[in-house]
Amino acid sequence: IPLSPIQKWVFNENLINLQNCSKSFMIKTPPLDLVLLKTSLEKLINIHDVFKLRYKKIKVEGEESYKQYYVNDVEG
Repeated sequence: IPLSPIQKWVFNENLINLQNCSKSFMIKTPPLDLVLLKTSLEKLINIHDVFKLRYKKIKVEGEESYKQYYVNDVEG
């Protein structure tokens, strides 16, 4: 699977710790049913392919690059 332009940009930035490269936000909500929220998030993770993507550093013609691939197990 080819990297998207933004993925290429992120990997080319040579960041020290890629695990810290993420986006987050906070919202205020009324009280939530945490069991229902957990169930909903688990369903989302299981059906949305982006949560199954993993990246591996490789060498292509002597240059470092990244390859993305899918895993079946979201924990993998």
